[in-house]
Amino acid sequence: MARHMVPGIARPSLLVLGLITAACQPVIENPAAPAIEPWLQPVPPSGPVSTMGRLGAINTPTARMAEAGTIRLHTARREPYWVAGVTVQPLSRLELTYRRTVDNRSASERGFRFSGGLDAKAMLVREGPYAPQLSLGIDAIAGNGIFGAEYLVASKRVGPLDLSLGLGWGRLAGGGPLSNGFSLIGGHFDKPSRREEFDRGPDEWFSGNRVGLFGSASYQLPWSLPWLPEAEKPRLILEYDSDQYWAEQRFDPGFDPGRIPVNIGLETALGSGFRAGISSERFKTLSARLSWSWNPIKRHQQKPLQNSFRQPQHNPAPVTDADYEESPPLWLDATTVPAGELASAILDQGIAAAHARPDSETITTSIGNQGLPVSSLTMRSTDLRKLASGDASPEEVWHNSESRSSESLPDTAETAGPAATGLLDHLHLTLAPETIIDGFEASSGVVARQSLLFDARYAEQKTRIGASLRLNMADNLDRLTRDRGFTTYPVRSNLEAFADNRLWIDRAYYGTAEHIAPDLYIGGVAGLLEEQFGGISTQVLYWPHDAKWAIGGHLTQAYARDQDQLLNAFTDQVLTAELSGYYHFPGGLMAKAGLVRYLGTDVGLALDFSQPLGDGWMLDGYLTFSDADERSSQRIAQFAETGGADFGLRLRVPIGSVLNSLVSIEPRLSIRALGRDQAQRLDLPYTLYDQVAPAHMNAVV
Repeated sequence: MARHMVPGIARPSLLVLGLITAACQPVIENPAAPAIEPWLQPVPPSGPVSTMGRLGAINTPTARMAEAGTIRLHTARREPYWVAGVTVQPLSRLELTYRRTVDNRSASERGFRFSGGLDAKAMLVREGPYAPQLSLGIDAIAGNGIFGAEYLVASKRVGPLDLSLGLGWGRLAGGGPLSNGFSLIGGHFDKPSRREEFDRGPDEWFSGNRVGLFGSASYQLPWSLPWLPEAEKPRLILEYDSDQYWAEQRFDPGFDPGRIPVNIGLETALGSGFRAGISSERFKTLSARLSWSWNPIKRHQQKPLQNSFRQPQHNPAPVTDADYEESPPLWLDATTVPAGELASAILDQGIAAAHARPDSETITTSIGNQGLPVSSLTMRSTDLRKLASGDASPEEVWHNSESRSSESLPDTAETAGPAATGLLDHLHLTLAPETIIDGFEASSGVVARQSLLFDARYAEQKTRIGASLRLNMADNLDRLTRDRGFTTYPVRSNLEAFADNRLWIDRAYYGTAEHIAPDLYIGGVAGLLEEQFGGISTQVLYWPHDAKWAIGGHLTQAYARDQDQLLNAFTDQVLTAELSGYYHFPGGLMAKAGLVRYLGTDVGLALDFSQPLGDGWMLDGYLTFSDADERSSQRIAQFAETGGADFGLRLRVPIGSVLNSLVSIEPRLSIRALGRDQAQRLDLPYTLYDQVAPAHMNAVV
């Protein structure tokens, strides 16, 4: 049965867009700024870790941020919860925290036992000589609504003191002394401050009749532990917490958190990225926390190709079209070069060609990925010869070179690097042990799934052919039924039925990718696109060869697969689409924001990021919003759960290869919700962005 096509547009929260925009704004340094009083110097991007996993005081947030690329694991005990999770700092101005909470009280005293949540904090203003650092945060973007809170917090360092003061809504409003000015607007802002499990999403943000005040003071002690550097001194923390613990008392009237809303604690670094803290909360209970931070970007920063940058010793004439066509270009396929070494490969082969062609003034290398031409770089032979003799730097070669879009490979092109001639040269095999952990379910513990994927891909010029076989090894997906209700159109909520098949063909497809005009790419793919859906998809991508931004999208007629038939007839169909903008930040981070028509016919906003961690490791994350709740209330569609948001993280770790390097081994670990129907996108076998990125000039310089 075909799904009804319901007209409508996405209604993403302007606040979410504002958070992302603020987080992505560049920080402009002024080297000519006068020196300021050391006591007023901004603090380094670090600080105490709160019980909820973010940088903060004890329970309340501060405006502080970690360095971009930081990954932090944390666990804490605060009455009546155990908390554990992971925090990712994809940008210097954006912090994302996924946490899992367990209420250890008896069933009669709690509203839930397990709860997952996603918190976000964005820096709006960086700390200056006299101005404080200012951050805006939202707790429980996805997850249990009783932890939902929004806040605006300012932090300023004065000598060894780090002071913070904030305004809080939701859980942080408590019995706040201030009236909520937003309530004057009316609408969803004018409602009680107390929130329950399902009170979450944009309709709850900054709502309530009161606004709370919270604050903290962190004092850096004058001594440090003997084995730690001088900068890692313990901190004594004093905190005023506006939380009134209404949610905990709703099911357990006898729960007494303490009458004095003041917490006192001590936190210290332990070395090797570990931090620990202990606190007295409201002079009644004790809390403790432990965290471990790691910054793979700093540990895997690429070394410069040679010596530091030197300005060119001459002022060459610009490279012209005649120079570009002067000699047959070299051809370099990015798949033949180890990750992160494309620039070195271009220079090495350029040097060899410059010596082999003593009469050529320029050397041109056309760069592609799996036979798809993407860009070209024309370098001056004299610069390459100087580089070989040590009289020039790689930066000088780049400075004098000319890049352009490359739509086709000339018939006269020479291969620069390993030639791809046989079937095995175009075939890519991957064995991927996959573990997916779902910590978002409220009535069950951790839900997990383990599979073994064998993926085969063949790529040659415009052609893309692939197949993937899934061996379902173990799962406890039956627990998902405890948190699922009736749904008109199952999207992912029937995942358990697919996992019951021991062996399943995940993908079997035929596709194309073509560079049809300068910087413009088109492609398509048809077949079994993923485990639960097949279909026909068309894609387009516009990515200027010298730009850090790109625009792309896809339009896909998707068909739901029948879990009882391996090579099956399709049971349902839906038209899904996405229009996205990409941007590359320093350090290799790629961020994407897009408008999506999801598989459930709901529409909304999707945010993605991808961060290379070095040595081939890759961290991916996504956050999606949809208008599913509104559609349910209008009886347009009924979904299996409430809350129109989804979130996930995935870590890919290539650890080697077998069978004479024919098969790559790539374990994958994901933390995300399983079996959701809202805000679900199609998992396409490949995107044009993935095909172009390895050979784009961003991968070179």
